[in-house]
Amino acid sequence: MKRNILGRIFSTAFLLSFAAVMSAQDEGSCSNASLAGQWRYTVTGTVILPTGAAPMAVVGKAGFDDPGNFSGWQTSSVGGRISTPEIVNGTSTVKSDCTVLFTANTYDRSGNLLRKAIWVALIDDNATEYRAIATSLTLPDGTGRTGDHRREWKKAG
Repeated sequence: MKRNILGRIFSTAFLLSFAAVMSAQDEGSCSNASLAGQWRYTVTGTVILPTGAAPMAVVGKAGFDDPGNFSGWQTSSVGGRISTPEIVNGTSTVKSDCTVLFTANTYDRSGNLLRKAIWVALIDDNATEYRAIATSLTLPDGTGRTGDHRREWKKAG
């Protein structure tokens, strides 16, 4: 009986210390370098246009560098209207708690600005995935758009 109780105490102490170490590793473990590399993403949601709510979806890929810059391309669909491939670039700021603030600019193939967006994200799964939600979407004329846009990223390779 004493052996069983001691075994349980030891097991519980081990698990608690392991959980504390894992928690300490999770805290303060992210930086801009966490995003460095190639990523693929999808965006789904709704955007409010002057004509009303429209479903939207995006698929694309982007590369991030250590200082927090990114660039890539995407194709989008808003209300069933498919875009030609768009150019995307911007910056990311990663906090040690693994939250991220993205500022993204989207251009047509001729280099004309189509929109600016601000995203808030959370890095997870050992920095191989992150999920984001748009907090701002602005057109070149300054007109803001509202809606609900969710983005899921997966690290390539």
